[in-house]
Amino acid sequence: MTTPELDPEFDIVSIASPTMRLEASTLGASAIGLYIGDSQFSVIRALLPALYPTHSQHFGAIAGPVANRIRDGRAPCGTDMLQLEKNEAGRHSLHSGHQGTGRQIWQCDHHAHSEISFSLFQPDMMLGFPGNRQFTCTYSLGQDEQGTGWLDVKLSMVSDKKTLCNMAFHPYFCLDNSGDILSHRLQLSAYAYLATDDENLPTGEMIALAGSEFDFRNFTRLRTLANAPLLDHNFCLERAQEGLSHALSLHSDISGLRMDVETNQPGMQIYCPKQLNQTLKSRTEPAFGAFPAICIEPQNWPDAPNNSQFPDIEIDADQRYENWSRFRFSSP
Repeated sequence: MTTPELDPEFDIVSIASPTMRLEASTLGASAIGLYIGDSQFSVIRALLPALYPTHSQHFGAIAGPVANRIRDGRAPCGTDMLQLEKNEAGRHSLHSGHQGTGRQIWQCDHHAHSEISFSLFQPDMMLGFPGNRQFTCTYSLGQDEQGTGWLDVKLSMVSDKKTLCNMAFHPYFCLDNSGDILSHRLQLSAYAYLATDDENLPTGEMIALAGSEFDFRNFTRLRTLANAPLLDHNFCLERAQEGLSHALSLHSDISGLRMDVETNQPGMQIYCPKQLNQTLKSRTEPAFGAFPAICIEPQNWPDAPNNSQFPDIEIDADQRYENWSRFRFSSP
């Protein structure tokens, strides 16, 4: 299998376990390839490397400091009102602007056989956020006693001032080599999803999954999305414990591969693009077509600072923010 060359300013690194191999780039600390067993296709879809600087769409990147949308680019933090970059339609902040963590070059601090860690520093008021902030991203591969392989993604941030933080791993998955996810089935351990307005901002209303158009409490074929509204919503997760809780299962009827996601986060943004911009070219075969992937982003709820009933994303000075998710892969 040939790995395309990256732009000279990027570095690419690989880690491996007996059952999996991950490729990651220092641009955005992005996971750009994940191979299960001896398969020749990556279950994480990525772009041609040359497209990342201007068209990243956060394929596999670490979005932040605050992922997702902030209405009007304004967010209260303590007694201050922060003004963030309005990079979505000139009105709202998306993934913290054009220089968010997903568009920065991270430093590779640790590289072992099955684990790699990246770090990024952002000074006080960069992107409108207070505090000198240190971010870390660690990818590690392993397997349990039954031989089920997993990818752990651990994100953290520490600031010397009260600030806002809601980081998100932003991978696009397709568990087979068919070119679309319509033969996948999805199940979510969630009780509701957030209603959105015509600009994809949450209205503050939570819609119960039971009987809704996005009722994924039981395995549901994604083929139903072909004639449904665009799926780009935050799902409010059932959390039975501290630490990791089951959030999502995804299964391909073509490959038989199943992915189970556990996380310590209260939300899961699910995005299923019906069609990507035609300028976006895939790093690996097959080419992008209709419904090319499903984006699965464990995170806090979007626009939380402007919705007091949502889980809080304020982080005190010297408090450690932590986002931990595990992606398990198994097959018959």
